[in-house]
Amino acid sequence: MTDVTFADLAQIIKGRAARSDRYIVAIAGAPASGKSTLAADLARRFGHSAAVLPMDGFHPLVRWGCFTAKGAPETFDAGGS
Repeated sequence: MTDVTFADLAQIIKGRAARSDRYIVAIAGAPASGKSTLAADLARRFGHSAAVLPMDGFHPLVRWGCFTAKGAPETFDAGGS
């Protein structure tokens, strides 16, 4: 999909979610590309029927000494330490 506005995206989600008791939307993208902002904006649009499950902060880059490599596979704490 290209050239989809926020309103278009919200309408697409609303239409698809109407067919199910539970609908999950996953947002993927490069680091600092606005994923969390988009998720928060969509949740506000849908109100109490939506929840955001953030992944921000799951990789302690400063402590590991790899902040400049933000987004690289080795910067993710898959084990949850």
